Amino acid sequence: MPRVAPVRLGWYGSAMRYSILAVLSLSTTSLAACQQKPPTAEAVTPPRLNQVLPNIPMPPDGLALTSETSKDAMQFTFVSPSPVESVLIYYRVVLGKAPYRLVNEAKSGGVTSFYVEQDGPPMWVSVQKNGDSGSLVTISGAAVDSTKAKLAPADPKAKPPS
Repeated sequence: MPRVAPVRLGWYGSAMRYSILAVLSLSTTSLAACQQKPPTAEAVTPPRLNQVLPNIPMPPDGLALTSETSKDAMQFTFVSPSPVESVLIYYRVVLGKAPYRLVNEAKSGGVTSFYVEQDGPPMWVSVQKNGDSGSLVTISGAAVDSTKAKLAPADPKAKPPS
């Protein structure tokens, strides 16, 4: 491959070089002046897993699909090759034993949800069909702030609503 000799631009080339440098310098300076300082607020630290979901009942043959966190909650989504009815039976058995206390089961629009209490924060488990076969399971938990006011104890003299 033949070598190409550099072209000498003389005075015009050096003047152009300085004007380009001046424009770039001014652009950089004006861009830096226009940028806002980042907010000085503290970074949000997600809770530790053992504070939100100390006991995660994974579905049968479950594979983790996604996870989401916020400053006081976590959610994990799993897929299982098992049919929905098998997964529901599994969760009714597992969540009915210690360390869990199955408080509620509800069904709405093809999604069965369990509300579970345990020593620690409560947990929500939702099960639904995943495509033609298999199940999609979502397990959610939220950190419990023990410094917040607790519910007032029930008044023993109060009559139940009629």
